[in-house]
Amino acid sequence: MLKDVDLQVVRGIVNAVNERGADWVYPDEWRRPDKWVSCKNLHEDGSAACIIGFIAVDQGLPTIEYNNAGCDAENWVVSDPVDSAMQAAQSAQDDGATWGHAGGAFFSTLSELSGMSVAELCAAAGVDRPEWV
Repeated sequence: MLKDVDLQVVRGIVNAVNERGADWVYPDEWRRPDKWVSCKNLHEDGSAACIIGFIAVDQGLPTIEYNNAGCDAENWVVSDPVDSAMQAAQSAQDDGATWGHAGGAFFSTLSELSGMSVAELCAAAGVDRPEWV
């Protein structure tokens, strides 16, 4: 059974990909490959940068400018399947995949680990099943 915060993450990733577009790619200039954190979650003005940062801003969850999915998952106290799904999405994004692919990686991982279909996950979170999955 998914927790409320898990459902927030599902809603946030759907909103992220729907807003920026399934073909959107995280810009190279926002990456920090020399650091343990390769992702810029937030811009200086507090707006979302990466896919995990978008979830945080969209759903009112705390994060910091530079972070990674695992740290945010721990801070938000998500379930283990959602933690793994967040990391799959960030990994796909950081490897240069489109956000549609990153969102697909999220849902593929979460569906496999939770035993719920994408349609069931979306219904539980109160969002329409996205076409990009």
